[in-house]
Amino acid sequence: MIVHQIFGLLGDTELPMLFKINQQRTIKFCNDNQYSYRMWNKISCDRLIKKYPEFIELYNNVKYPIQQVDIIRFIILHYYGGLYLDMDCYPVIDKLKDDRIFRVADTQTNHKKPYEIEVMQSAPCNPILTDFIRYVKTQIEEKDKIKVYNTWKCRYVYQTSGPHSFCRFLKLNNIIPETYKLNNPDYDKKKLLNLTGQEDFISQISCSYK
Repeated sequence: MIVHQIFGLLGDTELPMLFKINQQRTIKFCNDNQYSYRMWNKISCDRLIKKYPEFIELYNNVKYPIQQVDIIRFIILHYYGGLYLDMDCYPVIDKLKDDRIFRVADTQTNHKKPYEIEVMQSAPCNPILTDFIRYVKTQIEEKDKIKVYNTWKCRYVYQTSGPHSFCRFLKLNNIIPETYKLNNPDYDKKKLLNLTGQEDFISQISCSYK
């Protein structure tokens, strides 16, 4: 089992303290369970995307760098398999479940966005992963024609390469994935983590849409 994380695609060069703490938690989790750990950066991500010529143009020409992060996580899992985990998340589960089964994050309380892409697990070569990237291309083409998305940056990302797009893709294809339970934080002034006590992974508040 490989646990993957990504940092450095947004022009950032030093891990924020929150990310450092979560990385340490994740590495300890890997060591405790004899999993491999891999941190991906811009160089390694750019190298990997070249193995997927179908998606190079899409990857290199997205409007916002955060969309590259959204796309490359699917490529990483397609090529290597394992678990992908965002840097603002950390595991509280004792051990990962069967890695032959496709799993995503269950937000538990968000019915409009029941699934998240902050936590995903797959065997290598899972066609769902590349099929979603093809769907992302159609959503970018569609949303680029709508003027309001020129100013709705976060919504544009969510609706093209992010979790809202992913939830639509699953629904359109009648895919009901297995899940890990994730909390659903509030990004308002209170910034509540909204923990239920049932979480396998905890998502913290860190939004950087560059």
